[in-house]
Amino acid sequence: ELKRPTAKIEDVFKRVRLNVRKQSQGRQIPWESTSLEDDFFFNDGVKHTIKPEELARMAASASSTAAQVKADAARLQEAERLAAMTRINDQRLSKEQQKERVFKESKVAWDSIKGSTNPEDFYSFLLHFPTAGELTEMAEYRLDQISKPKITASVGKNQDISLGYTGDRFKVGDRFEFQSSDVLTNVLGEKYTQRVTSIEGDIVQINNGSLIVTQLGAGIKNPRGTYDPPVGSLPVEFQVGKKWSGRSTQKAADGNTYDLQFETKVVGREAVVVPAGTFQTYKLVRTMFVTGGQRPSTLVTTFWIDPRYGVPIKSEEIGRSNGHLYRSDRRELAALKADRS
Repeated sequence: ELKRPTAKIEDVFKRVRLNVRKQSQGRQIPWESTSLEDDFFFNDGVKHTIKPEELARMAASASSTAAQVKADAARLQEAERLAAMTRINDQRLSKEQQKERVFKESKVAWDSIKGSTNPEDFYSFLLHFPTAGELTEMAEYRLDQISKPKITASVGKNQDISLGYTGDRFKVGDRFEFQSSDVLTNVLGEKYTQRVTSIEGDIVQINNGSLIVTQLGAGIKNPRGTYDPPVGSLPVEFQVGKKWSGRSTQKAADGNTYDLQFETKVVGREAVVVPAGTFQTYKLVRTMFVTGGQRPSTLVTTFWIDPRYGVPIKSEEIGRSNGHLYRSDRRELAALKADRS
């Protein structure tokens, strides 16, 4: 893995983890943890070369006699200088171009395997796209469904058992009642219910299809439109500090098409109190940039997630466009009927 050109540390760790899982048939799954904020490359793909005539000159003048040790040292220094001068620059794409390329390639690959029941398809996808954001999370989840790990992560001392939950996040018959309110004024809004009416493979229908999400909670359809690929996936494994990116195209109910690009990070663990009770949760923050339509906008959403459920226990969403606030929505779980025993 370290010999791969442009071997990014996160990709290396994920590929090693995946290969260990595959070779051990799910009996060993390494855990990775990082606090790096920037990309780090073991092998940056930069090549060095020395002109042939310089190599010939250096070879002809090489000597092992004591009298020429000083001259040899000088020639070595000169060789290093020449190597630096003749460095072949790696014609890398900009970060934005890299993201665009990875998104397009991973999207095509994902569309070709997302309905597969062969674990080899998902192993292959994850080896090629270990850090493709939400598509990587969805591939890991599908692999877990098809080829279940033989081990499970343990819960730390004094941690609630819910934080280590690895089962299904949606079940037919689950019923979630929510109370909406304004983040800034606390004025109460509507109260509404979401009920899981069917599950087929990775597709979850809520309220007879008025909402459609994946098993990881990523939106496929809601009153605001449809999304391809699904948007807002929760991670397979929750870990403070974990972050990932995503991108989707929204075909909105108003007829416009929007490009959504976003970054999500698990920022901590919190006990959150809502009308339905007290829940041990992971706190996630997602920043989404929306382009298309009449004007660009930014949405910052904070989620409090209990890993047992595919919907947030609580969420707060702030939307701004050209410096103007256009959305300040809060949603809290008011009642719950979803057995996870």
